[in-house]
Amino acid sequence: MIKTFTLDLDEDYKLTEAQLREVREAAKRPPVYDPENPPLTEEQLKNMRRVGMDPFHSNKEHRKADKV
Repeated sequence: MIKTFTLDLDEDYKLTEAQLREVREAAKRPPVYDPENPPLTEEQLKNMRRVGMDPFHSNKEHRKADKV
């Protein structure tokens, strides 16, 4: 099962030390795949394209354009 959610961060928000530690530890672990979400092949990755703006994109002008 895939769980998705939308997160809109305040640009001035700073992660706590505990949150940073959690992110750093997660980055060290290998990805976990299951039958519904197998790893993509190089060919599949090559054929992907962006369909939306990255929600964490730091360019304010792009963020304003998304909200129009």
